[in-house]
Amino acid sequence: MALRFMDGFDHYQSADFLTKWTSLTQNGVELAISATGGRYGGGCLSMANPRSGVTLSLDSQATWLLNFAMKVGAGTPSATTILGLLDTGTLHMDLRINAARQLYVTRNATTLGAAGSTALTADVWYWIGVKFTIDDSAGVAQVQINGVDEINLTAQDTRNAAASSANQIRLGQVSNIALAFSLDDFVLMDGQAGMNALLANRRIWTTDPVAAGNSAQWTGTPGANWANVHASVPSAVGPVNYASVAGYKDTFVFEDAPAASGNVEAIQHVVYAKHDGAARSIRTLERVSGTDYTGATQALASSYKYYRQIREVNPATSSKFTVAEFNGAEFGYELVS
Repeated sequence: MALRFMDGFDHYQSADFLTKWTSLTQNGVELAISATGGRYGGGCLSMANPRSGVTLSLDSQATWLLNFAMKVGAGTPSATTILGLLDTGTLHMDLRINAARQLYVTRNATTLGAAGSTALTADVWYWIGVKFTIDDSAGVAQVQINGVDEINLTAQDTRNAAASSANQIRLGQVSNIALAFSLDDFVLMDGQAGMNALLANRRIWTTDPVAAGNSAQWTGTPGANWANVHASVPSAVGPVNYASVAGYKDTFVFEDAPAASGNVEAIQHVVYAKHDGAARSIRTLERVSGTDYTGATQALASSYKYYRQIREVNPATSSKFTVAEFNGAEFGYELVS
């Protein structure tokens, strides 16, 4: 693994954080999805006053790389925490903004090295890259702004306690620090083979079906199955597609990519689903040049949530999807059991 998670904050609402993230600490309505506040006019994560945070739990890794767009509001930051790496609730490292509006890194509030030199201008989007490696003596803290190193520390003690790894990524914090900020186009990677270096500026583009594809075997209600999953923000009360026969598939034609040429860095399926009272499992699929390629089987829960599957390469070529290949492919899901 390398690329682990992406969020453009375009396909769910503030009430639905826990359909994609693991846990939420909310103080009033400070943490929200702004439907039109993103840097390309779509959604973004908006933190009105960071006494709230949202956490994603994954497996343990010593190295995590976080890439995202960020803008901060006016005011005095005063040690506002943007994000942190934790090991089952124990904070190892975090990224903060000081009173001079410069980024810096701490090991559980102990500052590591010097702050960056760039003072962030209010209400300007920056592309931020963060690489943290947790270790007692060989720790790493690298922070980039718009592709340029602000902080690049090696041979650091970055382990606070517990294991020399982190299994939780938290955006925001739980404290009373009056600085608003927004995040968009969040890309999370681990240090394993694949996509494991900080990224230049990237955009996460959320796309929806526009027509039925080769397979349309699930029953749609009230309309055609492709139309029932056309909405970028789904609803737990429908419309829905359902199936009970193992092997039934739906594939869909999607909107063409906004770029006319080049490669697609990666694809993340997000399937909003639950079971019908019986044990059910699904898997995502891509149909490329007439062949279906399936993802990992995932058991469904009794409540709606997003089931993710990432493809870093075109399964038919083992290389990045070209824009033409992406536009010609179909994407969907299959009932496994």
